[in-house]
Amino acid sequence: MRKTLMTTVSAAMLSCGAYGAGSTDTAPLYKDAKAPVAERVDDLLSRMTLDEKLAQLQSVWHQRRQM
Repeated sequence: MRKTLMTTVSAAMLSCGAYGAGSTDTAPLYKDAKAPVAERVDDLLSRMTLDEKLAQLQSVWHQRRQM
């Protein structure tokens, strides 16, 4: 379940590009496809607010009914 959550959170945040859009420096680690997945997930989760994390949990739970 934890791996699924991390994958879902990562995919959702990467697809919407919510962070770093206005940055002129280097891109956040979670956007670096060459970085190890575990490090990318840790970076992304450290940037998310509690509300964002809870919203992701609700999304995963909602989709569970369809599985």
